Amino acid sequence: MLSDCTTINLVCTRCVDGNHLALQRWYADHVHLLLAAPQLQQAQLYRSTQPLLGQTPDYFCMYAFASEEAFDTFEHGQPKADATELTNAAAGRSSVDIVQRNQFERWLHRAWPAPQTGQSEAWRMAAYLAGDTPWALPAQRWWADHLQALQACAPLLRAQMFSQRGDAGRALLVLDFAGSEPQSVWHLLQEQLNRPALHGAAQAVQTQWAMAAQPILSWMR
Repeated sequence: MLSDCTTINLVCTRCVDGNHLALQRWYADHVHLLLAAPQLQQAQLYRSTQPLLGQTPDYFCMYAFASEEAFDTFEHGQPKADATELTNAAAGRSSVDIVQRNQFERWLHRAWPAPQTGQSEAWRMAAYLAGDTPWALPAQRWWADHLQALQACAPLLRAQMFSQRGDAGRALLVLDFAGSEPQSVWHLLQEQLNRPALHGAAQAVQTQWAMAAQPILSWMR
């Protein structure tokens, strides 16, 4: 997921009436129509399985693009306008409340081999962060070093970090794990961030929300 794409549009939603099946069917139709735009490369819908901090959405969908320019073309193009018009009137739309929508540029993408001790269910941690300063190179090195240390004590498969477009102090952290209990992994990450890093400049970071999530639907071109 997102291997060749550097720009994502993150859309977070709540299911307002408890009809999760209707919401998921609406998403399946909505994104299928959006793929008429060639700029949209892939998308994946996740459902929260365990809130870790803050007021988390029920779902988040990551729409992947090759560049900011590709997203801008998509955003103002006719395929998106047509899809929005059709699906705003479609069954299931009343179940969907969009609570957050931001674009991000990826600046960290690192992967590690899967653990050799059996097969464990993979899951994704997503966290929306607010920092005091833009994510310049010293801050990026600080995060990369902490994540490298986290991988030594947790089954971390992949780490991605994205800076929010138009608000460089905010970031999206996306971590993929092979097993382990999410709350325990969350505590390990907090402990790691409180320790000195070997590289980079320490950052003051506040977590707006964090969750464990599982994929529900995937779309690829």
